[in-house]
Amino acid sequence: MLVRPARARSAAVTTTTRDPAPQNNVASVQTQIFGSADLVVSKTANVTTTLPGGFVVYTITVTNNGPSAAESVDIKELLPPSTALNYLGTSQGVCVSQICQLGTVQVTDTVIITALVQVAPGVKPGTVLT
Repeated sequence: MLVRPARARSAAVTTTTRDPAPQNNVASVQTQIFGSADLVVSKTANVTTTLPGGFVVYTITVTNNGPSAAESVDIKELLPPSTALNYLGTSQGVCVSQICQLGTVQVTDTVIITALVQVAPGVKPGTVLT
């Protein structure tokens, strides 16, 4: 959830008639502004089977369906057991270790993250990577 600073709104009244209490002729109210962003994340693999020691390319897609911009967006790549991360890159922001810091994702924007993962050579055939 995005929280923006409160905004003050004022109203004032004046008159040409003498006012015995002019200090009560102004009123203010503050309203807190909240944002909301519907982020949709999907992950696909370039293969459905691989060999021990083989590679899998995962594509992670992040889309902001709004209605507000999503600020300070971070995505953490959760690797399956018996795999090693060889590369992690993004179309927006920067990736460090297994975390991609996307910054602000505007409404309708889509960010693509690519992960190159190697399966450990000792993984037994038939193992399912989840």
